[in-house]
Amino acid sequence: MRLARKATAGVAVLVGLLAVLVPSGPAAAATPKATGDAAAIALYRKVVAATSATSGVEEIFTAAAPLTQARYSSAGLSWYIMQPKKAGFAAADDVVFIAAAGGKVRFVTDSVVYGGTGKAPFPPFGLVLTAKGEVLLDGAAPALAAPPLPTTPIEACATPLKPPHFVAGYPQVGVAYGYSLYGHFDPLKQAAKDYDVTSTFPWSSKPSRTATELDVVQASTDLPVESIVHVSAGGQYPAFTLRWVNVWFKKALYPPKTNGACAAYLKGA
Repeated sequence: MRLARKATAGVAVLVGLLAVLVPSGPAAAATPKATGDAAAIALYRKVVAATSATSGVEEIFTAAAPLTQARYSSAGLSWYIMQPKKAGFAAADDVVFIAAAGGKVRFVTDSVVYGGTGKAPFPPFGLVLTAKGEVLLDGAAPALAAPPLPTTPIEACATPLKPPHFVAGYPQVGVAYGYSLYGHFDPLKQAAKDYDVTSTFPWSSKPSRTATELDVVQASTDLPVESIVHVSAGGQYPAFTLRWVNVWFKKALYPPKTNGACAAYLKGA
């Protein structure tokens, strides 16, 4: 995934008010230099500049190619990110907000809701990562496009999560923001007013797996409006697909309004 995050995945388990991180998944691969078609690389340099100049992005993942799978049982709430489908876990719809300033990530929110039909097998929840740490909020907790008002609904605090794990793939804030230039690029394809940019890069090192990414880039803005990543099988891990659409922002984003112990973590984010 070309936003500046790692492909290493994990599972967080919430039991009562205690959160435990259990590492799971392959080791992330080193980032390779850009090779391949010169025109595609030149366009992607513009993509990197255009994305890093924005103040944030909303990424929408559907359960058809999920970012998150979740389960709720007597043991509590647990979830996986960036993993093939797992028995006993239900695919979620995710709305991810990545807020940025000066080319660096300020905070990340992830709103997770059941993406199927019928009775939801897990309650909706929100994750927020700031410089002070990570919190779990009851109910979906999207970022705000304007500063919160007295009338803005409160997303109730469930608990701070210690240690922080990954929120939508980000282990921390303050890292570089925007799409990144790496991998082997195929020749450009133009479709109407967009460019299709296909590239291949290592997804993990142990076991060795490869990702092929298609970015649909709007020619008028150099901003990707949709991305699809196909990850190959390797070792014990089967292949899987991630697909999302992007909504880019020029104005600052704000974290959700919350209460309790979580409020201190979000203050000033």
